[in-house]
Amino acid sequence: MKYVILLLSEATKLDFAGADKLTKSDHIVLVHVKGNKAIPASLTETFEGIKATVDYFEIAKTADNWLTVSYLIGYHVASKHDVYVVTKDKTKIPTKLASNIHVYTGFKSITASTSSKSSTTKKSSTKSIAKKTSIT
Repeated sequence: MKYVILLLSEATKLDFAGADKLTKSDHIVLVHVKGNKAIPASLTETFEGIKATVDYFEIAKTADNWLTVSYLIGYHVASKHDVYVVTKDKTKIPTKLASNIHVYTGFKSITASTSSKSSTTKKSSTKSIAKKTSIT
């Protein structure tokens, strides 16, 4: 199950090529400012062809965009979900959070790496196995 988090304000600038490869268990979470839920016609057509669930996460003001994205990342990582963030500005994501997720500037990269995990995630699972081994 993938959770793809993106800002609605940036979504209009993205190429959603390959989005049709997402499955019914995948989710696209669009963060939007209260009152700005209007989706451009181009995105509406794109979402009609996607099997994934499209969720909306409403925030009070634009200044809270990245704070909210950070919260969503933390929540989904803690829930053991495979988290993807699509953004044109990777510098907005806190470094500690970026090490546990997949960050791309284009949507196409998400579907190209469907089953791969980041090397950081693999390292952390190896550490937990080593801890379990040393305890027993």
